[in-house]
Amino acid sequence: MKCDPPIPLARPDIGQREKQLITQVLDSGQLSRGHYLARFEEAAAHTLNTAYAVACSSGTAGLILALKSLGVAAGDKVITVSYTVPATVNAVVAVGARPILIDIDPATRGMSLSALEIALHHHCQVAAVIVVHAFGQAPDMHRIQRLCDDAGIPLIEDACEAFGNYYDGKALGTWGVCGVFGFYPNKQMTTGEGGLLVTNDPAVANQARQLLNNGRVMDGDWLDQKQFGWNFRLDEMSAALGLGQVARVQEMLDKRRTITRYYDAAMSRHVPDWQRPAFSVREAGNAWFAYVVHWPLAYFPGGAAPSPDSFDSASRYSQRILEEMQSRGIQCGRYFAPVHKQPAFVREYGDISLPVTEHLAVTGLALPFYNQLTSQHIECVVSALRQVMEHLCD
Repeated sequence: MKCDPPIPLARPDIGQREKQLITQVLDSGQLSRGHYLARFEEAAAHTLNTAYAVACSSGTAGLILALKSLGVAAGDKVITVSYTVPATVNAVVAVGARPILIDIDPATRGMSLSALEIALHHHCQVAAVIVVHAFGQAPDMHRIQRLCDDAGIPLIEDACEAFGNYYDGKALGTWGVCGVFGFYPNKQMTTGEGGLLVTNDPAVANQARQLLNNGRVMDGDWLDQKQFGWNFRLDEMSAALGLGQVARVQEMLDKRRTITRYYDAAMSRHVPDWQRPAFSVREAGNAWFAYVVHWPLAYFPGGAAPSPDSFDSASRYSQRILEEMQSRGIQCGRYFAPVHKQPAFVREYGDISLPVTEHLAVTGLALPFYNQLTSQHIECVVSALRQVMEHLCD
């Protein structure tokens, strides 16, 4: 069975209003530092119920700004997880700090509370904790916040995959001192490339605004660079796209919830033994960034969790699933390649073991997930997945 036309992994959902706004920017002649940026920031802050929103060029840039705005510097340590994209850890390294990677909870795919507690007690010079909301799902934010508060360490949220999602009625990204969102084209909403730092602390917001503009305060003084920084500005076209998208975000999240229901039903019929993603009761109404499922260990030779010796062979097995799906016209992804297994990390910080991270990473498969998917598309995807597993298990 082959899906025709092929089904991509992701596609943005761009409406007519977004196209009109971008055209208005192009016609205006002001392509940077205009009023669309301010309007986008204001709309995003209103949506998230936060005091300040600072738009920037990417989620990575937002994380760097968050760390620098909180004073994280060379010699400091930052606790975060390995089950994430490299950007989370790259931001830590970019400010000269050392990443302390800990394991995750298998239920939430987020930071393990016990691992965080151990790391906070074991390491000195911890300057920040970055909690990652993988695929838009949150760990126990009350307990993580309490652990950080008790230790006197600021909490940063990597909410790059969680725009519009809530935990106990409070927007993800607004629990910590600051939160960061990313708007790559496969996210719940997009600005093409782009990011957003949110905070209720005016000092953090002001510092971030200076840093993203090469450290300049733009107060009319000719000598206005007060510190070193970067050009992390978001252009007006991207801001206009974001302005149109944030106005439609609930509509787009509703579409993703519907697609999730289609997937859940199809998975239960065709491959019921696969682990499907599930939000907790504290996250009612949330929507996924990606629909990531996990193949059962019974499929893997020996039926055991991937150990250091079997990690590579299990990874090759997942790659075969990916390639078989691709041959049927269906693009899938492997989320996430664990950061602590990446050559750059091992070379710099040595080899560490994070068993839950390694197990979820090696068994994970991201299925096509975007707003234009229909129930027929999803039936094709999941039927193909069943056929692939039957073929591989022969």
